[in-house]
Amino acid sequence: MAESGHSQTEICCIYMKYILSITLIIMNISCASDPYGAYDEYRNTLPENTPLAYKQGYTDGCNSGESDAGNFMSTFKRSDAYLKDDLYTQAWDKSYEYCKERCERDREFERIMMSH
Repeated sequence: MAESGHSQTEICCIYMKYILSITLIIMNISCASDPYGAYDEYRNTLPENTPLAYKQGYTDGCNSGESDAGNFMSTFKRSDAYLKDDLYTQAWDKSYEYCKERCERDREFERIMMSH
């Protein structure tokens, strides 16, 4: 028994849970601190001549999707262009779903890992 009254196995288990918790928090923060992460991944595949309205719609939609998934660092944004510009609307809708699902998967993974 260690001085705290816990066995070495219990102490090891406590430390492992602590390390896992810190790791999961960092994973969550990485999603939260990189609201343009999904956009950056996608932007790298866009041709250089991609219209600005499409790029802006994708950025706004991704932020909105992450916000709706519970990412406190992202904010919901849909400009007036959503009703006026088909490119903006297409990009916003596509990125909203992609980014929302990505954050929800991350959170579900965290929940599962924390329950063990």
